[in-house]
Amino acid sequence: MLGVYILAGMTLLLGMFLAWAWGTVVMIIAVAVQDKSAYHAALKNLQSQAKTHPNPQVWAQDAVYNGAFLDTGVSAVYMAFGILFVYLMVRTAISS
Repeated sequence: MLGVYILAGMTLLLGMFLAWAWGTVVMIIAVAVQDKSAYHAALKNLQSQAKTHPNPQVWAQDAVYNGAFLDTGVSAVYMAFGILFVYLMVRTAISS
């Protein structure tokens, strides 16, 4: 019975490691795809607008939460690789 728990624990650890490694690779690819000029323009725009508000930190945090820095290329990379990871894991589970 202990062997089953050890096998289950090792399987969970392997799955967590694979998901972490895949997420790290996806993040590297997404940063490479990100449009740096658009990011810096949005950052300068946010900084200039934040200076005019009485509490700039709260205003900037609200702007970030509302998507001031969202980039469709990065979102598409995350989505595509997320779907690919799930597909590969399902194919692996079905084939075994």
